[in-house]
Amino acid sequence: DMIAHYGYDEEFPEDQVKWLKAQGLSEDWARKYWYAHWETPSIQQGFEMVHRGVIDFKELNDLFRTIEIPPFWRDKLTEIAFLPFTRVDVRRMHKLGVLTDDELMYAYMDAGYAEDKAIKMMEFTKAYNAENEISLTKAQILSGFSDYILTDGEAGDMLVLLGFSADEAGFLISYEEYKRDVKLQTEIIKSTKKRFLLGLEDITATSDTLNQQNLSSKKIDVLLDSWQLEKYDKLKVPTKAELARFLKSNII
Repeated sequence: DMIAHYGYDEEFPEDQVKWLKAQGLSEDWARKYWYAHWETPSIQQGFEMVHRGVIDFKELNDLFRTIEIPPFWRDKLTEIAFLPFTRVDVRRMHKLGVLTDDELMYAYMDAGYAEDKAIKMMEFTKAYNAENEISLTKAQILSGFSDYILTDGEAGDMLVLLGFSADEAGFLISYEEYKRDVKLQTEIIKSTKKRFLLGLEDITATSDTLNQQNLSSKKIDVLLDSWQLEKYDKLKVPTKAELARFLKSNII
């Protein structure tokens, strides 16, 4: 009985029954309203309780029923209650033969990669783990870091294996990270300019966005001045004939 198991009938205010009856509400309905008044844990809290062994899967399913999750979704939600393997886990497990090539691709999809990217990650991992393969080049390693396939620590270790000193590897990674940040900053500035010219943001909002990019005040002033001039240049000025027609029509 869910009511007794989860304590929905506990702490019922018995002293209110006579007043509720006086208003035409039976004790049975008063209790039903009491059962329904409780707040329930969220789905995420339910998952967390399962992870910690606080509740079992039957109780998780009861939670789904209580918060009115349709039966179709319950087992599917339960399947995503647990964390997938990390990228590092996947790579190491494949190297040890724990994961097959097919399992490798699906493991990357479980981690959130679209199928086409999961295939590329699988190909990269197979090449990375293959024995007797030609070592990855510096460019490939830095590209992997730039594309967030490798962490800075992983990329650094691989560069050292290629013969670079720890300081040289650190510099190469820092410079690659700098280029990646500059590329992102350039795209943000480009998008900010477009929104300003289209009138989607005023100069204050535009200035705030630029300030978030850690640009110097001088650089921001130059950009804003340039964009305002460009905005003015795009303004259409009426011709002499149009002005005459506006005057004749009492528009001006």
